[in-house]
Amino acid sequence: MQGRMTEERRQDGTGPRVSGEGWWLVQTIILVSVVLINIIGWGRLLGKHPDPAPSRVPSSARAPMAKDDTPPVAKPATGLRPLLYPADAARLSPEMRKLVDAIRNPQSPQIPPEQFQSAKSDASRIYARLVTRKFVLDGSRLTPTAMVGGRPYVFVAAPQTMVGRNLLQIYSAIGYVAEDVLLDELGQEKVILLLRWPQVLQTTDRPEDRDSAWDQRIYPATWDNLLMLLDRYARQPDRIAYPPFNGPAILEQLRLSSPQQREFVLGFPEAGKQRVRTVPYALLQAAGGADWEYRQILERAFSATVHYTGDGNTLPTLIRRGTVPKGFPEFLAPNRKLTELEEVAIIGVGSLNLTEQPSQR
Repeated sequence: MQGRMTEERRQDGTGPRVSGEGWWLVQTIILVSVVLINIIGWGRLLGKHPDPAPSRVPSSARAPMAKDDTPPVAKPATGLRPLLYPADAARLSPEMRKLVDAIRNPQSPQIPPEQFQSAKSDASRIYARLVTRKFVLDGSRLTPTAMVGGRPYVFVAAPQTMVGRNLLQIYSAIGYVAEDVLLDELGQEKVILLLRWPQVLQTTDRPEDRDSAWDQRIYPATWDNLLMLLDRYARQPDRIAYPPFNGPAILEQLRLSSPQQREFVLGFPEAGKQRVRTVPYALLQAAGGADWEYRQILERAFSATVHYTGDGNTLPTLIRRGTVPKGFPEFLAPNRKLTELEEVAIIGVGSLNLTEQPSQR
C-alpha cells in the first residue's frame, strides 16, 4: 500500500515574521536543499539511486508489453510482496514455497498459459484466488470465519496466473472488467490465497467422477461441469437455501430465490441448456425469457459472469485492440474454511488507487 503525505500552508498571511538572521538561515537551507536535490536527481539518472516508486514513467522507459498482451504498467522497482500467512515461510512445503517465492518477487518472469500444467491434471493440488484481505486475516491471524469464497463452489485459478503480474494485470487475467474494478475494487487491499486441498479432492473432468462424492471434487470450469453442479444441488432439497440466508450455509447450500426457482432449474430442457452454452451473453439478455433467467441463476449461484467462457479458461479483459486474448486455466472448487485445507499461504498485493494530479502551468 502507498502512504500519502500532505503539506498544509498558511494562506492568510498571518504566519510568523522572520528576522534578518532568520532570513539568512532560511536562504542557506534553501541553497543546500537545491544542491542536494540536484545531486540526488543526477544519481537516479545515472542509476546510482533508483527511485523505488516513480510517479511518472517516460515513454522511453515504459515496461515492455506483457506476454498476455496486457497494457504495460510500471512494476515496483524493489522489494518483495509480503508473506502475510504463515508468519514463517519455513513451515511451507517445498512446492508451496517455490510458488510463494515466485509470486512475491515482482520481477519474476510471466508464465504464458501454454506453459501451465494441463487443466485436466493438476498434480500439485495448489490453486490461487484473489480476495479482499479483511475477509481472511485479522492482523497476522486467520479470521475465525475465513473461507475460500462466498458460495458452495468457487472459482480458483492456476497459481502460475499470479506470477510476474501486478494487481491490475491479475484482475485482467482472471476476468475482471474495468467497470467492476473501478466501482468495487478501488482502495480494497487484496491478497492472493494459495490453497492446497486435501488429497481426496483431485481435479477431474471425468464423467464417472461426477457420480461419486461429486461435491468433494475440483473441476475444470466448463459448461458441462457448471450445469452438472447446478443440477446436483437442485436435486437435493437439503442442499438449497432460500431467503433469509444463514451465513454458514454457504459452505454446503446453493442459494436460490424460491422453491419455484428450484423447480424451474429441474425442469429446464436440454435444448435451453445448449442455447445457454452457445449463445452470447448479450443476445441472451436481449432476448430475455427462460434462457436468460437460467443464465442469471448461474451467475448468482456461482458468479459465472458475462466473461465466463465455459471452456476451462478465463477471458482476459485488459488487452490491446486487435489482439486475441489467451485465457488462463480456471477451476470450480468446493468452498472450505481455510483451517480445513491441507496448506494455505497468503501474499499481500496491496490495492489499486486513482490519483488525480493537477495540471502544471
